[in-house]
Parts: sequence; structure tokens; C-alpha cells
Amino acid sequence: MLADADNLTDRAAALRGLVGLASLSTDERDTHLDAFYRQWSSESLVVDQWFTVQAVNPLAGGLDRVRALERHEAFNLKNPNKVRALIYAFALRNPRNFHDGDAGYGWLRERIVDLDAINPQVAARLARALIVWRRHDARRGAAMRGVLQWLQGWDLSTDTREIVDKGLPSAITR
Repeated sequence: MLADADNLTDRAAALRGLVGLASLSTDERDTHLDAFYRQWSSESLVVDQWFTVQAVNPLAGGLDRVRALERHEAFNLKNPNKVRALIYAFALRNPRNFHDGDAGYGWLRERIVDLDAINPQVAARLARALIVWRRHDARRGAAMRGVLQWLQGWDLSTDTREIVDKGLPSAITR
């Protein structure tokens, strides 16, 4: 239990378990998350863990939660650690929510474009979430490939363009 944890490792693990419980009400979940954030808000790396715990939460509504967290005072798109903790974690470590419909792909496309102007290396790393489109069913694969094709028409950095192009050669011949 979170209240019984006497070190950060145990507290973070307990928080991960709590936020993923479907039986916990949204208010209870928010209470635990808010308390954890208040306690550790001055520790940037712990706040990164707090973002990741929420980004990888498998409960429905993940994209809405991540979008809300993008507006949180502690999130900064210009900070690569925050991007990895929230955006990268959601896109690559929460398949249930990221691949639930096509909204996640469109959201990631926007983030890649935004980040490409700020930090091309981080944008390129995020684009890797889409180049695995062949591993998915036809609908999801086509949606992911469509985002890559859209990105290919965008004025991208060399780093991001390399990843996007790497994901598309087979798409052109299919």
C-alpha cells in the first residue's frame, strides 16, 4: 500500500499499481496522484516518474489523460526528459491506449512536428513508434503508415526524415 511504503522505490511501485486499478474511483486515483506530486514536485526526476506512471496506465482514456498532462505546470515540451516521461512512454509503452482508434496516431504526428522544430533527435525517436506499422493489423497498420506518409510530405529535419523514410520503403511497393 502507498501509505505503508517507506522509500521512493516502493512508493512509485505502489502508485503504479493504484492508478491501474479499475476498482479505484477517479477521485481516489487523483487524490493519490496529487499527493505524490505535491510531495515530490521539487524533484524533477521523480516528477518524470509521476508522468510515466500516468502515461502507461492501461485504463481507458489514456490519450485524454496525456493531453491533460501536457498542460500540467511541470511539463515542458522543450525538456527531453519530460517528453520521454510522458509522450514517449505513452506512444511506446501503452499499446492499449495508443492504438485504441486512430486518435493516438494523429496526436503523435502533431507531437513529432512540434518536436522536430525544437529537438529533431527526440522527434526522430518518437517517429520510431510508427515505423512498426507492419506488425499491426491492417486497419492500424494503414493508419500508422498514413501518418508516416503525411510526415514525409512535411519539411522535416534530417534526423526525423531518416526515420520516416526508413518506415516507408515497403509501403510504396505495397
